Amino acid sequence: MVHNRATVEILFPVTERLAHYPNWSVDGIIEYIHSEEFKTMIQKRMTRRLTALDLGGLNDAINKDYYRAVFQYRLVMNSPDEILRSSG
Repeated sequence: MVHNRATVEILFPVTERLAHYPNWSVDGIIEYIHSEEFKTMIQKRMTRRLTALDLGGLNDAINKDYYRAVFQYRLVMNSPDEILRSSG
């Protein structure tokens, strides 16, 4: 994840307040992104997504849907940001 203050400053005025951010300000958002709580949440999300992709690929291979199985496993090999974006 890119920690870009300029981007946060541009998007902040047009973004609806998120209740789970304790300090809703540009500095508060940047501080939260660097917190252990945020890092733990991202790690858990990544683990869940990788597990789902692994099981999905296995299930597709069992069902002989090899094209979809390869797609699932390629997602696992992509960058973490790409995996999180694909999680829907």
